[in-house]
Amino acid sequence: MRQLLMGSGLVAEKVANGPDDAYTLKEADAHGASAGDANAVDFDYGGRIQNSIWHALCADARIALGSWRALLRFRVDANGHVRDARLYSSTGSERRDAEMLKILQRVQVEQAPPPQMAQPLTMLILPFEQDRSQRCSDVGGAP
Repeated sequence: MRQLLMGSGLVAEKVANGPDDAYTLKEADAHGASAGDANAVDFDYGGRIQNSIWHALCADARIALGSWRALLRFRVDANGHVRDARLYSSTGSERRDAEMLKILQRVQVEQAPPPQMAQPLTMLILPFEQDRSQRCSDVGGAP
């Protein structure tokens, strides 16, 4: 249910246990949780993961960030290191795919993930023409 609600601004809270579990939907707070919800998504942490990966990719001009798209799946361990990274869609270049996986092995988020965070995580990287929200120049990386 958490995956279905991810990004919706809502969280589900169990209100009845038993063979017919019942849930109610509530508005999430700024961190993606309702009061007392230990299994909610921490959107701030998700942003930190995304920024860490973005910085690492921007720092390596060999992958020519901005002209291709890719779907990544990975875990973040208790020390904040990206682990078990896989590409679910190619960037269009076997060399770039291999380089991306090497880069992801070196990514570390500044803090450990919340213990209740569902994993693995999925991240979609879009070409700059489709994702106008961020460019490498915005994060001090390669142009």
